Order: sequence, then C-alpha cells, then structure tokens
Amino acid sequence: MLRRTTPIHHAAKRIDLAAVVRELFQIYKCDMNYIDETGLTHFHVAIQFGCDEVVEKFLELGQNPNILVPETGDSPLHLAVMFDRKKITEMLLRSGADPTLVNAAGLTPVDIICKGHRDDVDSVKMMFELGNEKYPLWLVHGALKSAVSNRLVNLAKLLLRRCADQELNSSLPENFYYPWIDEVTRVRVFKNLHDDDSLEIVSKIIDEQLRELLHLALRNGEKKTVESLLRCGANPNSANAQGSTALHIVCKRNDDDDLVKAFFNMCDAIGQTVFVDARDEWGDTALHRAVRSRYTKTTELLLRRGADPNLANEKGLTLLHTICCERYNMKFSKMLFELDDQTQQRRLQVDARDDLGNTSLHLALFHGNKGMAELLLRNGSDPNLSDAEGSTALHFICKDYYHKLGEFVELFFKICDDNRQFVQIDAQDKLGRTPLQWAVANVKPLVVNLLLYRGAEMSRFVFPTESFYGARFNPKINYASGIKLIRASGALLTIEILESAGYELEWSDALTVMKFFAKHRLFEENLEKLWYDDVMVASYAKKLGVFPNLSLYDLIRMRPEEAETQLLFELDTWSCARHLHMFDDGCRCRFFLFVRWACANLNFGEFSRLELCHRKIDRKQSSLGPL
Repeated sequence: MLRRTTPIHHAAKRIDLAAVVRELFQIYKCDMNYIDETGLTHFHVAIQFGCDEVVEKFLELGQNPNILVPETGDSPLHLAVMFDRKKITEMLLRSGADPTLVNAAGLTPVDIICKGHRDDVDSVKMMFELGNEKYPLWLVHGALKSAVSNRLVNLAKLLLRRCADQELNSSLPENFYYPWIDEVTRVRVFKNLHDDDSLEIVSKIIDEQLRELLHLALRNGEKKTVESLLRCGANPNSANAQGSTALHIVCKRNDDDDLVKAFFNMCDAIGQTVFVDARDEWGDTALHRAVRSRYTKTTELLLRRGADPNLANEKGLTLLHTICCERYNMKFSKMLFELDDQTQQRRLQVDARDDLGNTSLHLALFHGNKGMAELLLRNGSDPNLSDAEGSTALHFICKDYYHKLGEFVELFFKICDDNRQFVQIDAQDKLGRTPLQWAVANVKPLVVNLLLYRGAEMSRFVFPTESFYGARFNPKINYASGIKLIRASGALLTIEILESAGYELEWSDALTVMKFFAKHRLFEENLEKLWYDDVMVASYAKKLGVFPNLSLYDLIRMRPEEAETQLLFELDTWSCARHLHMFDDGCRCRFFLFVRWACANLNFGEFSRLELCHRKIDRKQSSLGPL
C-alpha cells in the first residue's frame, strides 16, 4: 500500500465524476492500493462508485475486506450498504467482511440500512446468512430498534424472526427499548405480524409498552392489531397516567359499537375479563364518556355488558346527571329507561344527588331540559327533594326565566297527580322563600295563578322585597319595547291575581313594583309620535279589532277611566298579541298601550291612581303578549 494522493482520490470528492473514476481505474492497477492523507484508499473509492470488477480484483489479490477509513471509521461493508451496492456487499461478505463492525457514529452496516429508510430485507438477510457466527443477538436487537423506529415493517419482521432463531429466551439489555420510538410505527409493525413466533418475540421485547400500543390501536380502529396485542398479553384493564383503560379509549373514539363489540369478543375469547366500571382520574367510567359523547349504540352495549349507570364521578355526577345537563336526543334518554326495564338488573337511581345536592330533576329544570324533567317525573323522581340551597323542583320552575318553565308547571302537577305524589307547594328554601314568592318576584302570572289554584297558602304570603323582586332581570341591558311590555304588564297582572285571591296590596308593595319599573326604564319610551305620525301604524291599528265595534286605534285614545269600562280580565285572550307580532312595530305598539294606559297622569302621591294602574288599566294589555 502506497501513501499518495492520486487523481482517483480527487475525483472521489465529486459524485458526478463516476465515469471519470471508472476510466482512471483503467490506468491505476489493483496490485497497488494507494492511500491519501485521510486514509481513503483506491479500494474504498471503487466500492463507493460501484466498480464491481475493480473490487473483485482487489479481493482476489488479497485486499483486507475490513480496512477502515480512519476519519469516519467506516469499513468497506459500511460503504457498500451506504451507497446501496448489493453485489459488492455480497462479495465483501463472502471474502470475510465483518457485519458487526461499528463506525465512529456507533452504527453497524444494518443500522445504516435502517437509518437510510430502506426496507432492504435482501441485504440484511445476506449479512445473517453469510456472517451468521459473527452477528450476536444484542446487535440483532439494536437493528430491530432501528428498523422499528424508521418504520421498516418488512425488515422488522426479518429481525424478529432472527431473534427467534437466536435464543428466544435470552436476556435483553436493560436500555434496549427507547421510549422515543414512534407509537404509530410500533402499531404498524404489529399490524403486519400474524405468526405466533413474531408475536411472542414482540411481547418480550416491548412488554411494558403493550398498554400504549393497545390504546393507540383502539384509537385508530385497528381490529387485527388489537387482537394481536391481546394475544401478546396486553392487559385491557391496564390504565395510563390519566387512569384511562382500553375501554375508556375505545368509548371516546366514536359511536363505533362494532369495534367495542369486537373488543369484548376478543377479550372473551382469551378469557380476559374487562372491568366495565373502571374509573379514570376524574372518576369517569367508560359509560360516562360514551354518554357525554352522545354515543347511543356504545352506551347501550355498555349497559348490556353490565356497566353500572348509578356510579358517580368525582363531581358526584351519574349517567342521568350528565344527560340532564345538556339537551340530549329524547330517543337516547328514553332508551336508558327502556333498557333498564328490560335488563331488570338494577333500577336507575333517579334521585341520586351530586356533590351540590342536586338530583337529576334539579339539573334538568335548571338547564331547561323539559323533556328530561318529564321523563324523570314519570319514572318516579321525587318532586319534593331539595338541593343544598333548599330549593325543590317547584322552586327551580319558579326561579327560572330563560327557559320558559312556566309553561311546564301545569304538566308538572299533572304528572305528580298521576303518580299520586303530594307536592309540598309551600316548601321554603334556606332563605325562607316559597315557590309562590319566587313566581311573583320573577313576574310569572300564569305560574302564580296555578300555584294559588293548587292551594298555595295566601294567609302567610309576604310580598317579595325590593332586594329580590325582578332580580333575575338585568337592568344594564336596554331591552326591546316588547320585552319591557311583557315584564311590566306581567307584573301588574300578577298583582291582579294576588288581589283576586284575597291579598291586600300594601303601599310598600306597590312602591317595590314601581321601583322595578323605574330601574328597568319602563317609563322612558316616548312613542306617541309613532302612533300619531306613522300612517301605516294608524291604518293597521284601525283594522285590528280588540272587541266588536272597538278597534285598537279607538282604544288607545281613550282616557284611562273610560278604557277601564271596556276591558275585561281574561288570561287567555292572546289574539290581539298574535296579530301584533305579525307587524314590524308590534312590540312598540304594545308597549305604547301600557305607557298610555298605565302611566299617563300617574301621581305617586295618590294611591288611587296607582291602584287604577294596577287593577284596571293594564288588564287588556297583559293579554297582548306572552308571559
């Protein structure tokens, strides 16, 4: 070997000079292996540029097949696989090249194949067959790690079989498994393994990772991979850091009951029991997740597999609590009770309480879920149970403003009658307030009327104080005229109902109501211009009859005393309001009616005027809009 830098060394630095290198080898013979200052030889260059005949001639003349490039530590075999020279790789191996040599980067030739993202099964198989005695098991393990981390499925299968051929039960290095290996890659490897030997090998290599793989396979809907993992010994009840088991994962994926069924069937087939009521760190079971995601088919399957619908999570929420917090499809809700009747394993505990003392009925009413409230009542929910604040179901109905539960109160009493349940109509919350007081305070005349009809006690009734009368209405919002009219006329109609039941209105009560009017700016609208200057409004009002021979236009021009003789107290007279809703300015028209009749010439110093406002003037107006 002569130390000299030749044109071949210079040409080797340019990959585009491959033809030049081949021509130069016609000049430089193989009996002299020149080496430059870096340790690169003509032999290395011939391998790099795929000069098969030159490499063969070097080997025939006794060239060492393991001569290293000092700068990189690469052996001829490293260079051959690096540049994908398969024929040269075979020649080197047959001439005694060592496939276990490690270069300066710590890589074997097989590692280089894997790092190059080449699923080159043929080259690796050649190294095993031609260098069997030289390839220890620990290097096979290292190569397997590289193959898996680089997503080389076919190469991984070959390496797994190699492990089986070389002492399956040998111990593995403690640091063999690297957690940074992509889980998706590992699942892909599993997906392509179906022979028992490979599965057994994998189970030994990555035993502690089987749980993560099982969860990922379920998340991706890989049924065959799930089956393979379970056969390898993956525990379906093993939980991750958040406490989620395989069942939690599959029930969160989507409403794929086929995958859930398959999962249960696989576990049954291998005799593995699935803990259907296992809880995660938030106390949720798989059933909680399925219900929260509104997965009807999965929920039904879990219940049929014995999931307990009465288990509560850390917030004390059961299956029914969860459903009542949102507007679920009623078909879904009814299915739960129908299935409960069919299985006869356990009755749904409709009156279970959460951590705040709420029953499912309380939550259904709080969220305006009238359909669910009806379903709960028909299935025996107790209407008299109270929450942490002492509020019963009737309190919730009377406190509500946003969900129009006033329309539900009649059905509420009817269902309780059908169930022969006595409703404690005068129950007091922790503030000492009854449902009747809340209904008055929240301006619900129809509810007030029904409560009195159902026997609410008037002898001990105390009119709501200013602190909570109308407290649910936000005075900072300047609502449309129609909404103002609904509140104002509703308040006056409520007083009329109370008085008709024998309540004597005190001056302080009237002042509370008028302060409510003032706080919500019910006296600030000046709408006479609309009525007197707008021809279309006037024309429409003339056509709209309130009574025979009396139009809306005529009625609004009467003095309060005159209008009083024309109006009757009727709760169900809504036809005029429906007509006004068809008109763009209908709400403003109705509000003007209230202002004109109820507020004109009002003198706070004369109770007779106020009484007239409360008792007579607004009777008809309160019937012109929904409560």
